[in-house]
This record gives sequence, structure tokens and C-alpha cells, in this order.
Amino acid sequence: MADEFDMDRVRSAVNDLSYPIMRTDAAVELHSVTLGSGEDDNSQTLGTIVSEMDADVFDSPEAVLDELQSWPHNDTAPDA
Repeated sequence: MADEFDMDRVRSAVNDLSYPIMRTDAAVELHSVTLGSGEDDNSQTLGTIVSEMDADVFDSPEAVLDELQSWPHNDTAPDA
């Protein structure tokens, strides 16, 4: 079962990654963190969003969170 969206969980999941990390590897690691309600057709996993980001490599948790905030489809992105 995927984790429901909670900004503290998003930060925790992002902080748990080993850096630097390739975008594709981060996407795999973050696939179970769901943004939005699991019953909402608009919900997405954090892994899916990360896989669509522009950066190829993230050097730190802040780099992931910063890109998440500026992600073009940030209607589902949390406010950090």
C-alpha cells in the first residue's frame, strides 16, 4: 500500500536517499509515496513526479525538494 501524502513523510523519504542520486534511481525509491488522496484520480506518486523532473542527478535532499516546488505540474506538489 502506498503512503498517503504528508509533507513530513515526503521530506523523510527524500532525506533517506543516498546522495548524489540519479533521477531514475530516486524515482524508483520514491514510488510508494503518494501525493494526493489514494481515492483521487489526480493523485500521483512522488516517484512518478521525480521521473518527470529536468534534473538528471540530485546532489542533496534540498535539490529534490526545490525541484518539486518548481515542477511544472505542481498542482499536486506539496508546499515545502
